[in-house]
Amino acid sequence: MRMPALIFAVVLAISAVPVAAQAQDAPSGSAVVVTGSRVRVMSTVATSRLEGLVVALDYRVVTLATNSGIVTIPLTSITATERSLGRKRNGLKGTAIGAVIGLVLGLTLSPEESGGLCGFNYGTGSPVKCSRGQAAGMMLAGGAAWGALFGALIQTERWSPVTLSAANAPTPSGRPAFRIGVAVRF
Repeated sequence: MRMPALIFAVVLAISAVPVAAQAQDAPSGSAVVVTGSRVRVMSTVATSRLEGLVVALDYRVVTLATNSGIVTIPLTSITATERSLGRKRNGLKGTAIGAVIGLVLGLTLSPEESGGLCGFNYGTGSPVKCSRGQAAGMMLAGGAAWGALFGALIQTERWSPVTLSAANAPTPSGRPAFRIGVAVRF
């Protein structure tokens, strides 16, 4: 009976690794789009959403390097802009999905179908039959382990909406189009 507890502890330890790795990723909280930022842009001049790196940005246009080449978009035609916050791993989500799938599969196994799942009796040369609960626990642990592995391998990109307009783009002189300042003299 100690084997299922050991397997559960190993699965728990494996699933905690991706979570610890996620906690170390600090998203760049900057909502400023600068040259080199990865953005998604919806525009009235483009037929679909454009995704790429900002190559140039001025008070009239933004230039993106996309998979299909360099695209120049007028700022007045942009309807929505999102900035990439980076990629994240999905270890915890994968662990949960794998555990649920394993539990369901384990509950559907009958004691006759679970031959060899709980062990092998070398004295008699036959597999040890499991109860439905033991099979569910073993399959839950295995499903959670596989889910954690797949979740850690699959990455998704996080996006944050930003405002990309002529007001915060550089003017021909290189200065911001609008500036507010406060001066205090003693």
